[in-house]
Amino acid sequence: MKIAIITSTFPPYRGGMGNVAYFHARELARLGHEVTVFCPKPLGDGVRDEEFAIKYLRPIFRYGNAAYVPGLKNELSGFDIVHLHYPFFGGAEAALSWKKKNPAAKMAMTYHMDTVGKGWLAWFFKIYKSIYLKKILAAADRVFISTQDYARSGDLKQYIEDDPEKFLVSNLGVDVGRFHPGFPSDELVEKHGIEKDDFALLFVGGLDRAHYFKGLRNLLRAFAAIGNPNLKLLIVGGGDLQPEYEAEAKKLGIEKRVNFVGGVSNEDLPDFYRLCDILVFPSVDRSEAYGLVALEAGATAKATIASNLPGVRFVVKDGETGKLIDPDDVEGLEEAIKFFVKNPSIAIKYGENALDRVHKEFTWRVIVEKMAEHYKDL
Repeated sequence: MKIAIITSTFPPYRGGMGNVAYFHARELARLGHEVTVFCPKPLGDGVRDEEFAIKYLRPIFRYGNAAYVPGLKNELSGFDIVHLHYPFFGGAEAALSWKKKNPAAKMAMTYHMDTVGKGWLAWFFKIYKSIYLKKILAAADRVFISTQDYARSGDLKQYIEDDPEKFLVSNLGVDVGRFHPGFPSDELVEKHGIEKDDFALLFVGGLDRAHYFKGLRNLLRAFAAIGNPNLKLLIVGGGDLQPEYEAEAKKLGIEKRVNFVGGVSNEDLPDFYRLCDILVFPSVDRSEAYGLVALEAGATAKATIASNLPGVRFVVKDGETGKLIDPDDVEGLEEAIKFFVKNPSIAIKYGENALDRVHKEFTWRVIVEKMAEHYKDL
């Protein structure tokens, strides 16, 4: 089949949606399909891939991860399947316009998350959904959702009840070829000052305004409240809010125990999971719909502390592969960290459970093979 994948972000940009689109493209290509990815031209250097084509679109206007690319609708002729990754403000409307002009063409869609936002963005999202979401869902021939839990508790609830056969669960996955258990390099241990008696926490996420919901401020406050000199925190990720987070750490008096690593390469990222004892990702609202970082941690046999949010609680099993806390609960986060510090053997056991579950349910090849079968059904 000839398949077009449309996404608002794509590697090397750090973001869950773009990474999912990448692995869909890679595995579909390895299954023998002809794949082209369409995404906005990045602000920095783009990438090339020998396994599939990437076509960068020049936005007329962009704001954060939104990019107005009306020319996209002229690029989609001749494809057997067009697969939209939503939300993509500025691109989803172009896909909708193309579909209206080509009603017999087949369009699939991965619905990643509800759009929440704060202030004027919350107002914008509400207006946008009232105008476009119903139309985009109606145009899609199949809608892939990551979990029923998340989808049925948010903006999709009524649409699923009206047409349940259109909505199909498709797990998000992890690249077990890159993420696997092992020991971190001696160089990395030395560089980041992790001593033998230390207990290392890891946070992985964008430090930009688009990822406000990751809950890093709450983590810094919980970390500061513990005050254990052998407790260390590694923060992997970069963005325009990093200086504010660094200032917050200094204000809390924890700057010597917190290491802002910045962005790291895809090749180096697995080593940071191997360096830590547990992963912490305390997201604060429904903008966090799944939690790919928890799968990456699980693939390296690490337990996770996460927020009890729809979707996330499907990935992180409380009392089995990690611990769940209430969103925005700094004291609960503090207690969860203390629990693992006092019980490192439980952290190891939960990590082993997470590794076993990843290999049973979350490898990309299995996930994409099932998706390709749904394409054929169309």
